[in-house]
Amino acid sequence: MIKSKFSIKSIIFIPIISVLLSILIIFFIFIRSNYNWISNEEGTKLATLLNENIQNHLEKLLLDPQFIGSILSQNINTLYDENNDNLSLLEKNLLTFYTKILKKDNQINAISFGNEKGNYIGFRYNKTSNSFSLMLKDIRTNYNLNIYDNSTIKSKINASYKNYDPRIRPWYLPVKESLKQKWSDVYVNQDEIESYTISSLTPVFDHKNNFLGSISIDINLNEIDKFLNNNLKKSMGTIYIADKNWNLISNSNDASMSNNLKTKSTLPKLTLVSESDNILIKNSYTFLKSNDIKNKKIYKININNNPYFILYNDLDILSNLKWKVVIIIPEKNLLGSLKNKTNYSIIAMLVIFFIGSLATYFLLIKVTNPILKSSELATNIADGNWHLSTDFKENNILEINELNIALHSMTKKLKKSFDDITTSKNKYRYLVENIDNMIYSMSVEGIMLAINKPFEKILKRDRKEVIGTHYKTLFDKYDDALKMEAFFNKALDTKKMTSYNYDFIDENTRKFVRISLIPILDDEKNIIMVIGSNYDITKLINTQLKLEELHKNEKDKLEKMLDDKTKELETTMKELLEKEKLASLGSLVSGVAHEINTPLGVSITTASFIEDIITKNKKLTNSGKLSKSSFFQFLNNLDESIKILSINLLKAAELVNSFKKISVNQSHDEKTNFDLCKYTHEIVLSLKHEYKNTNHKINIDCDSSIIINSFPGAFSQILTNLIINTLKHGFSNKTNGNINIKIYKENHNIIISYSDDGYGIEKKVLPKIFNPFFTTNRNTGNSGLGLNIVYNIVTGKLKGKINCTSIPNKKTTFTIEFPFE
Repeated sequence: MIKSKFSIKSIIFIPIISVLLSILIIFFIFIRSNYNWISNEEGTKLATLLNENIQNHLEKLLLDPQFIGSILSQNINTLYDENNDNLSLLEKNLLTFYTKILKKDNQINAISFGNEKGNYIGFRYNKTSNSFSLMLKDIRTNYNLNIYDNSTIKSKINASYKNYDPRIRPWYLPVKESLKQKWSDVYVNQDEIESYTISSLTPVFDHKNNFLGSISIDINLNEIDKFLNNNLKKSMGTIYIADKNWNLISNSNDASMSNNLKTKSTLPKLTLVSESDNILIKNSYTFLKSNDIKNKKIYKININNNPYFILYNDLDILSNLKWKVVIIIPEKNLLGSLKNKTNYSIIAMLVIFFIGSLATYFLLIKVTNPILKSSELATNIADGNWHLSTDFKENNILEINELNIALHSMTKKLKKSFDDITTSKNKYRYLVENIDNMIYSMSVEGIMLAINKPFEKILKRDRKEVIGTHYKTLFDKYDDALKMEAFFNKALDTKKMTSYNYDFIDENTRKFVRISLIPILDDEKNIIMVIGSNYDITKLINTQLKLEELHKNEKDKLEKMLDDKTKELETTMKELLEKEKLASLGSLVSGVAHEINTPLGVSITTASFIEDIITKNKKLTNSGKLSKSSFFQFLNNLDESIKILSINLLKAAELVNSFKKISVNQSHDEKTNFDLCKYTHEIVLSLKHEYKNTNHKINIDCDSSIIINSFPGAFSQILTNLIINTLKHGFSNKTNGNINIKIYKENHNIIISYSDDGYGIEKKVLPKIFNPFFTTNRNTGNSGLGLNIVYNIVTGKLKGKINCTSIPNKKTTFTIEFPFE
């Protein structure tokens, strides 16, 4: 059919030209996209920057007056007298207020107030003369609107208007209707200047919330023109602002608002954007109105065959204004000569394409046969006949030769790809058939679609008998079938893999398998089939049971060993505490507690580690993820941990046995009457040898009449331990310390205040000083039991209490309080 309709020349020419044209199009698209990307990036950055700059400027221009209006409203509320048509009091206050705010905000052109009686007071700032003009209508002006030369009523009247009524002005009516602060539309001031103005309108209420009038803070829109004009110099484009009705408020190409007027009549009007003489403004409006434009998004348009970037922004400063900002930036000013260079490159490619097309046309006759063969090869490829191909012969024409090479290369690659797919499919099938897991597939209805050899073996049935049956028929027990059904439905509902363990009897042996069901989804997330995988975990389960039994036995053994050693240690500790009450252990027991805690701590940590690794391997076994290497690693860790535990427990036992051998002198302390003050001096005297070679002083302040019935040995132990503790720790490397002991009665209690001016105790250490075996100088042979014994004697034997306060490097104080008879 094709040969009867088209000539061979056309058949050959069209594909070749298509290839060349494709290359040309790709080159053109690349050049244009590269150029467009650069221009779009630069245009977007500049337009966005200008938009943000304009937004910030307008926010300052428009938000500040509203804040000022709110403040002025409160002032007028306190000064206004609605029964008096003389506004002289407001006149003075308003001028003072305007003068102050002008120092901070010079954009305000005028401030005025009109009331419900039709009176009006205001001031306009004249920048050229740096003066104010009074605008007044009240009883003093015979209710005419007078514009004065300066800020007083005595100055020259520049203009006077009869029948001026502020209540019908565009800066008054919106506030009266809404009773809310808002902005007026753009209007012309009815004064001698007739400037275009926008006013911040603020209602004024009396103390009963009745509407009194409106405050108007005027902003001359020429300020916006100047600002946009400055931005124009930077961007070499056009920026304009329109109101909600698309009236042109300001643009960067005009010097002032007067250029935006239709006429200079009695009541001039703003120019519509659509009627602007500026072609950029007019065409941008047409584009914006005829397209669905998104706010603050950059668009590219052509105006008079010149590309421009355009950004449209609905100002959201105040809802009732609904101003629109449009920024237009010419592309040529962004990229300079880049576009011309791009066009030259495109023209060069077109010339090359034209020459190539002519050469191709004149060589058609010589290339007919090679092209036909190539066409035949392409037809075979299109029909999927990958193994059919024509013989390749070299051709003197480069393009034809390359085309033949490409077609033959493509054929070989496609053939290789399909061969690889077939090989991969066979490998996958081989893997599925020979893997240890039982692999099978089911339809959404539960019909078996395929199974592998391991599944055939476990079922002892040929796959032809299984395929086409429902999975429930494979279970001997009804409960097992229901369990499988529940997990199958769960996989269908969640569309996620679900797994569970299943056990059965095979040849009088109980076996366990981990069944995993995996839903296969199409592109629309619909389930097309369910793949099942059954993994034999019998060995893992049996190993887990043995491990649990081993863990229990080892744990029981360790707990017994720890209990025995703990009881032995507790007994030894009690003996040690009793001995320490009578005499300081000194260097005899230095570091014993630390040495005992170290092996015991290691033992506890090791036991916890054993428990953790058993728990971890138990979870791996239950989930079917325990590998052979993980299991042997677990056994090695367990063996090593048991050895560490045994070594450290033996070491602790040796330390305890050694500790028991420590001998100290004991004395029996009985309750008796004694002179507390005298006994204190005797104790201090007995310890004189501890500090006789230093300049340390022990000062005793005690009532000599204190006779108590208590335990003198306990009292001696307390003071002895405190003094020794100060000499060893507080006064180490010092030779002139002071110890103050003050003893007095308070109600039915004895108060002992013991203080020294040694190094003190750090804040982080202070809560631990009464703990047994706590010391900061263990390397000097301290046991850490001294203050703990003091604490136990005070709180136990004496039934009192003790606390300690300390300021490092200044003072440490122990306060002891106990009852006496």
